[in-house]
Amino acid sequence: MLQIKNISNSPVTEDETIIYEIRSLFPDFDKRLQDLIAGMSGCSPFLYGLVKKEINWIKNALTSTINPEAEIISEVLQSSDVTKSLRIAKGRIALWTALQDLSGNWQLEDVSKCLSDFADFSVKVALKTAIESIIAERRFSKLKNYNDAAQIGIFILAMGKLGARELNYSSDIDLVCFFDDEKVAEKDFFETRKAAIAVIKGVTKILSETTEHGYVFRTDLRLRPDPSVNPVCIGFEAAEKYYEALGRTWERAAYIKARYCAGSKSLAVKFLAALYPFVWRKYLDFAAIEDAHSIRIRYQRKIELKTISSILGHDVKLGLGGIRDIEFFTQTRQLIVGGRDPDLQVPETLVALVKLAEKGWVSTDTSKRLAEHYRFLRKVEHLLQMVNDAQTHTLPQTDDGFLRLANFMMLDRTVFKEKIINALKSVHDLTESFFNPEEGSIPKTVFPEGKTYRQDLISRWPSYPALRTARAEALFLKIQPIILEKLSNAVDADRALISFDKFLSLLPAGVQLFSLFNTNRQLIDLFIDIISSSDALSEYLSGNVQVLDAVIGGSFWSQWPGEKSLSQDLANTIAREQDYESQLNASRRWGKEWHFRIGVHLLRGVITPKMATGQYGELALATLKELWCLVNKQFAKKYGPSPGRGAVLIGLGSLGRKRLHSKSDLDLILIYDAAGVEASSGEKCIDSKTYYARLTKSMVAAIGAPMTEISLFQVDMRLRPSGNQGPVATSWEAFKHYQISEAWVWEHLALVNATIIAGPKGLQKDVSKFCESLKTLRPDEKVMSGLSIMRKRLYASQSMNENWSLKLGQGKLQDIELVSQMGIILTNERVSGVHSGLTALFKLKKICAEDLKYLINTYDMLTDVQILSKLLSNENILDSELGANGEELLLQHTDTQSLPLFFEKIREMTTKSAKIISNILPNPKEVYDER
Repeated sequence: MLQIKNISNSPVTEDETIIYEIRSLFPDFDKRLQDLIAGMSGCSPFLYGLVKKEINWIKNALTSTINPEAEIISEVLQSSDVTKSLRIAKGRIALWTALQDLSGNWQLEDVSKCLSDFADFSVKVALKTAIESIIAERRFSKLKNYNDAAQIGIFILAMGKLGARELNYSSDIDLVCFFDDEKVAEKDFFETRKAAIAVIKGVTKILSETTEHGYVFRTDLRLRPDPSVNPVCIGFEAAEKYYEALGRTWERAAYIKARYCAGSKSLAVKFLAALYPFVWRKYLDFAAIEDAHSIRIRYQRKIELKTISSILGHDVKLGLGGIRDIEFFTQTRQLIVGGRDPDLQVPETLVALVKLAEKGWVSTDTSKRLAEHYRFLRKVEHLLQMVNDAQTHTLPQTDDGFLRLANFMMLDRTVFKEKIINALKSVHDLTESFFNPEEGSIPKTVFPEGKTYRQDLISRWPSYPALRTARAEALFLKIQPIILEKLSNAVDADRALISFDKFLSLLPAGVQLFSLFNTNRQLIDLFIDIISSSDALSEYLSGNVQVLDAVIGGSFWSQWPGEKSLSQDLANTIAREQDYESQLNASRRWGKEWHFRIGVHLLRGVITPKMATGQYGELALATLKELWCLVNKQFAKKYGPSPGRGAVLIGLGSLGRKRLHSKSDLDLILIYDAAGVEASSGEKCIDSKTYYARLTKSMVAAIGAPMTEISLFQVDMRLRPSGNQGPVATSWEAFKHYQISEAWVWEHLALVNATIIAGPKGLQKDVSKFCESLKTLRPDEKVMSGLSIMRKRLYASQSMNENWSLKLGQGKLQDIELVSQMGIILTNERVSGVHSGLTALFKLKKICAEDLKYLINTYDMLTDVQILSKLLSNENILDSELGANGEELLLQHTDTQSLPLFFEKIREMTTKSAKIISNILPNPKEVYDER
């Protein structure tokens, strides 16, 4: 037969009467097909009735070269009696899917898709028919000029299994219906709403009413906002406001599967876009687990089942280990992480399980096992409903009932029952630990004796903002014993507890963080490590707990991706947002997560301080490049494209060297070349000078202005020509004139390590070439004398408070950086970086090999200490109490045995380095023009 290609399965029946009858009804069918029809008829009274009713249709459908589904749809469209034709069509679709399913020719997805596609078609036809009927009746004067749902502004969303195209044989279809209340005049609102309600009631009557020909689909409209109060069709704007203000987690989960079904598609797309932030949160939302678990508990209480002791009468959908557990497990994971990863925003359960495994959110084994159980339990659910076309999910109470189901699947009854109970238990085991992690045991003695003041400290916690809600307090009580035990085991338990207390006092809200810890208890170790080692990271965490999302993301501990990959990742992140403000906030969230990762990797010894400073630098450059593109694009919308040749963004100082620490400012300047173009050509025309000044300010604001998300970087533009007195954006001609005629020696030293971050290639090339030419502008003696007098003035201006600064002072970071920049100018080499500059001095025989090595070692050690100090403390490293963990980390990286020896080592190395540098430079003159 043409339409049943393979019969790999066939239900079994021992009813000889049915077997004989089917063979007599279909004498031309081969025995395998006769056995298939007889088997399903013997197992299902519903299908048996359809077979006898549709003998001729079955013969034609199975022998025709035309797809029976297309034939069924065509007959409905040609019918003058939609109510009747849809019901006949539904029976034929049921027969057709049963034949394909029970023969083994179709998989679960094929069966569900066929049923779902027909449901979509039925809703569309019902909506069209209902509207035509109401317009014909002329009950609503406002509809007299309308022809269809799109003009009226009605749209219907498919939800639940229909939304995911996962319908059962006897599923209800979940629909939510809306009308466009935004375009309706106030005086017409009530009549329009009445008309919309009347339309939807007409739709449900066409679909759900049982006639002599049966019904099409039972229709459930209860997923609409507040169904006990709101009518069956409500306004678009009213619904949006409801979800924004009152939407609950289960409603978020419901909208994972929501999609357009009928009516105005453009309005449906607009509505779903408006609900996107409600459904898909920007941060990992582990609080959703608690909500989903509460719903599961309510289901389980409703069916009064706590264990899987027997499968007699067990609910394969809502019972323990049932289909709903798999769906909740999957959807809750999607709610948690889907906002961060659009690839997980899929409605189909099986597809979502695969995606979650691919992204590392569940193991491949868990994903495969749950998918296997889901297919099997859905098959059982189909068979249960196929027996009598009843919306049931309950397994039989008798052996005869199980025999019928086993015969459907050509299985022994005992084997079938064992397979069911094994599947239910496996699903329960795989999902229960996710929703209800084991409680940690409360240690009898949390801290050593004699530490009674700690109880006074702990007693303050309930008054903190993070614990003021009942939900937050309940969640915290679950993890408090574990946290206290970990704190007591810290190297410095006193400091660890005090640090945790400070963290908790600064935490504005606790539900999300406590939910995260409750579900991912391995994070508590890392968290305790952070707060007991790094005051800076701990304080940062209290205001940015969402950065912990990245730790759960799977790639947190992977290799550093590099600047190019970071730029692409940020570009993708920005592209997913709809408006400029959201894009800026998204870029900051993205940056903070990577910034946090670098700090944690350094703290845990995954990377060295040298690696960390390079990673901070690459992160900053990637961020600036993508923000520059974004700001220019946004700016051009109002003022038009950049006049002339455009502008270049240049990084100086530590940014130019691509070596930053966790709190580095970004030294930037902007140079533009209007190339004679006087004004922009956008919607709002402004002169070129104003254009680039405003563009610069927009860029600075994008980086550091106050927004919902706290800024990661602050910008310093004091290195531009004339400093704070000069314009924020410098023209190309003015920049060249200033550097040749007015710039001081230190300004040319600063340009040695300039990095052009972004801008047109042609202008980049010209600026780079010009900066190289400045190296030969002055005689060597003038450069050296200029640095000598500058060094004297810098030292004289530094206060005693800076004696222990790692950066400022003779022989320290800034001092070594300046002399290295001088070395690059003196040799006129196209190199950058401190090591290269010091090596250049050696080539010039300004220092010997031993001094070169000493300066490099001093600089590297001071850099390491600076990187660590910014991570460990918000204060000067030499003024703060590091704690045992911080002290150990610092001594380890400087190869010293104690803090006094560490301080002494810094004194010795900086003192000797200062002498080496002083010997390189001439004595400073009292009166000297450094330019």
